[in-house]
Amino acid sequence: MSIAKSDVEAIVNALASKVRRMYVLEDVAPKIAQAIEEQLAAGGYDGLEGAALAESLTKDLRSVNGDLHLEVEFDAEHPTEEEPVEKPKKYNDDGEEIDDEGKVIEEEEAMSPFFAVFMEMSTYVGNGIKAVEVLPGNVGYLNISTFAPPKLSTPFFQHAMCLLQHTNALIIDIRENGGGDSSNGLLSYFTSGRTHYKSMYWRPENRTTKEYTLETVPGPRYNTNQDGDAKRPVFVLTSKDTFSSAEAFAFFMKDLGLATMVGETTAGGGHPIRYVRAGHDAFKASVSVGVSYSAKTGVGWEKIGVPADIAVAASLAKETAHLLGVRATLGKLNALEPASLSPAKRMLLKRSEVTIKELEEKLAKANIGGEPAPDASDAVESPSSESTSTPRVVGGRSEQLPPGVHAINNSDGTTTKIEVKERFFLGIKIRTEKVLKD
Repeated sequence: MSIAKSDVEAIVNALASKVRRMYVLEDVAPKIAQAIEEQLAAGGYDGLEGAALAESLTKDLRSVNGDLHLEVEFDAEHPTEEEPVEKPKKYNDDGEEIDDEGKVIEEEEAMSPFFAVFMEMSTYVGNGIKAVEVLPGNVGYLNISTFAPPKLSTPFFQHAMCLLQHTNALIIDIRENGGGDSSNGLLSYFTSGRTHYKSMYWRPENRTTKEYTLETVPGPRYNTNQDGDAKRPVFVLTSKDTFSSAEAFAFFMKDLGLATMVGETTAGGGHPIRYVRAGHDAFKASVSVGVSYSAKTGVGWEKIGVPADIAVAASLAKETAHLLGVRATLGKLNALEPASLSPAKRMLLKRSEVTIKELEEKLAKANIGGEPAPDASDAVESPSSESTSTPRVVGGRSEQLPPGVHAINNSDGTTTKIEVKERFFLGIKIRTEKVLKD
């Protein structure tokens, strides 16, 4: 698609205007808008089209304060409609919309085109449930790839928690989770009753909303977090790719004392977004319009991320948490009188002892010299990676390939270069491969 100079001006002007009006930090918004306006005036976008223009705009938007939620996307196949102008609304102290009589309006808001896409895409990835299993030693494992809308994820969380209800410890894996919708439905399985734990400020409406844990959940709670109740160990696996609402889950599980974080510090994206048309049918942008923070401390995780309680390479986080979980199982069994152990418990005890030995040996090999083993994900080059390019043998000669590009040697002696890109769309990781022409 050809982009004229006048189109670029329209894109920058529209985007700058919406950032000034919508960006959550009112004092920073003009600086972000000015950054792309100055680049336009200096000819920084001359000759750029399509994805290259979108990438350049994204870089400049983020240059002011490093907000990773600011992004411009190019999509010529799916035109972006201008968002409708909303009428003024009234809100109560919890940030809920109310009518003239002060009653909460229960009607669902109209679904935006972007959210409709997210709803459909969620169904293609199991509504975020990537894996549910019971690991050796009676340790539960739940892998969540995205937080799907509650309407879709609620029954899936219910079934998952039913399967995991008799485990002695639980691992929740969000290492590759880029966010999505609210994680409150899952978090509430580890609490009891309705508690205000999260607040969110939204600049466009100048309102603050409050989020409460659910009074009831479908299926069994894993822990109640009440004094006197048995509390099973819960571990949340994180990585530098854990982002947005996935970080919210990690942050509040830690903030409320519900789980131990294992892995790496998360990306640091604590600003909820809205998608807007960026002055052209083929360009849309995500603009940070809110900020999330703890109701208890008033602190969030924007730019700083959620640090791990047990810091290990993301590639070793699962084995590390599994080992801790099995040790919890063994400790629970060893606390019982030997004569009271049923045949099944004796079998579990022996299986736990074997599993602990296997995991200790595996982690010892990966941690030679006492240092964490390199994260396996670091070896995968992608456009978002900071790794430098390395020489590859292409067609019998050494050639420097850029990050995210790899070469395949064909049987006829020729080579094919393939560019791999990974990105998140509303929390769902999308991987594309493109054959490059010489």
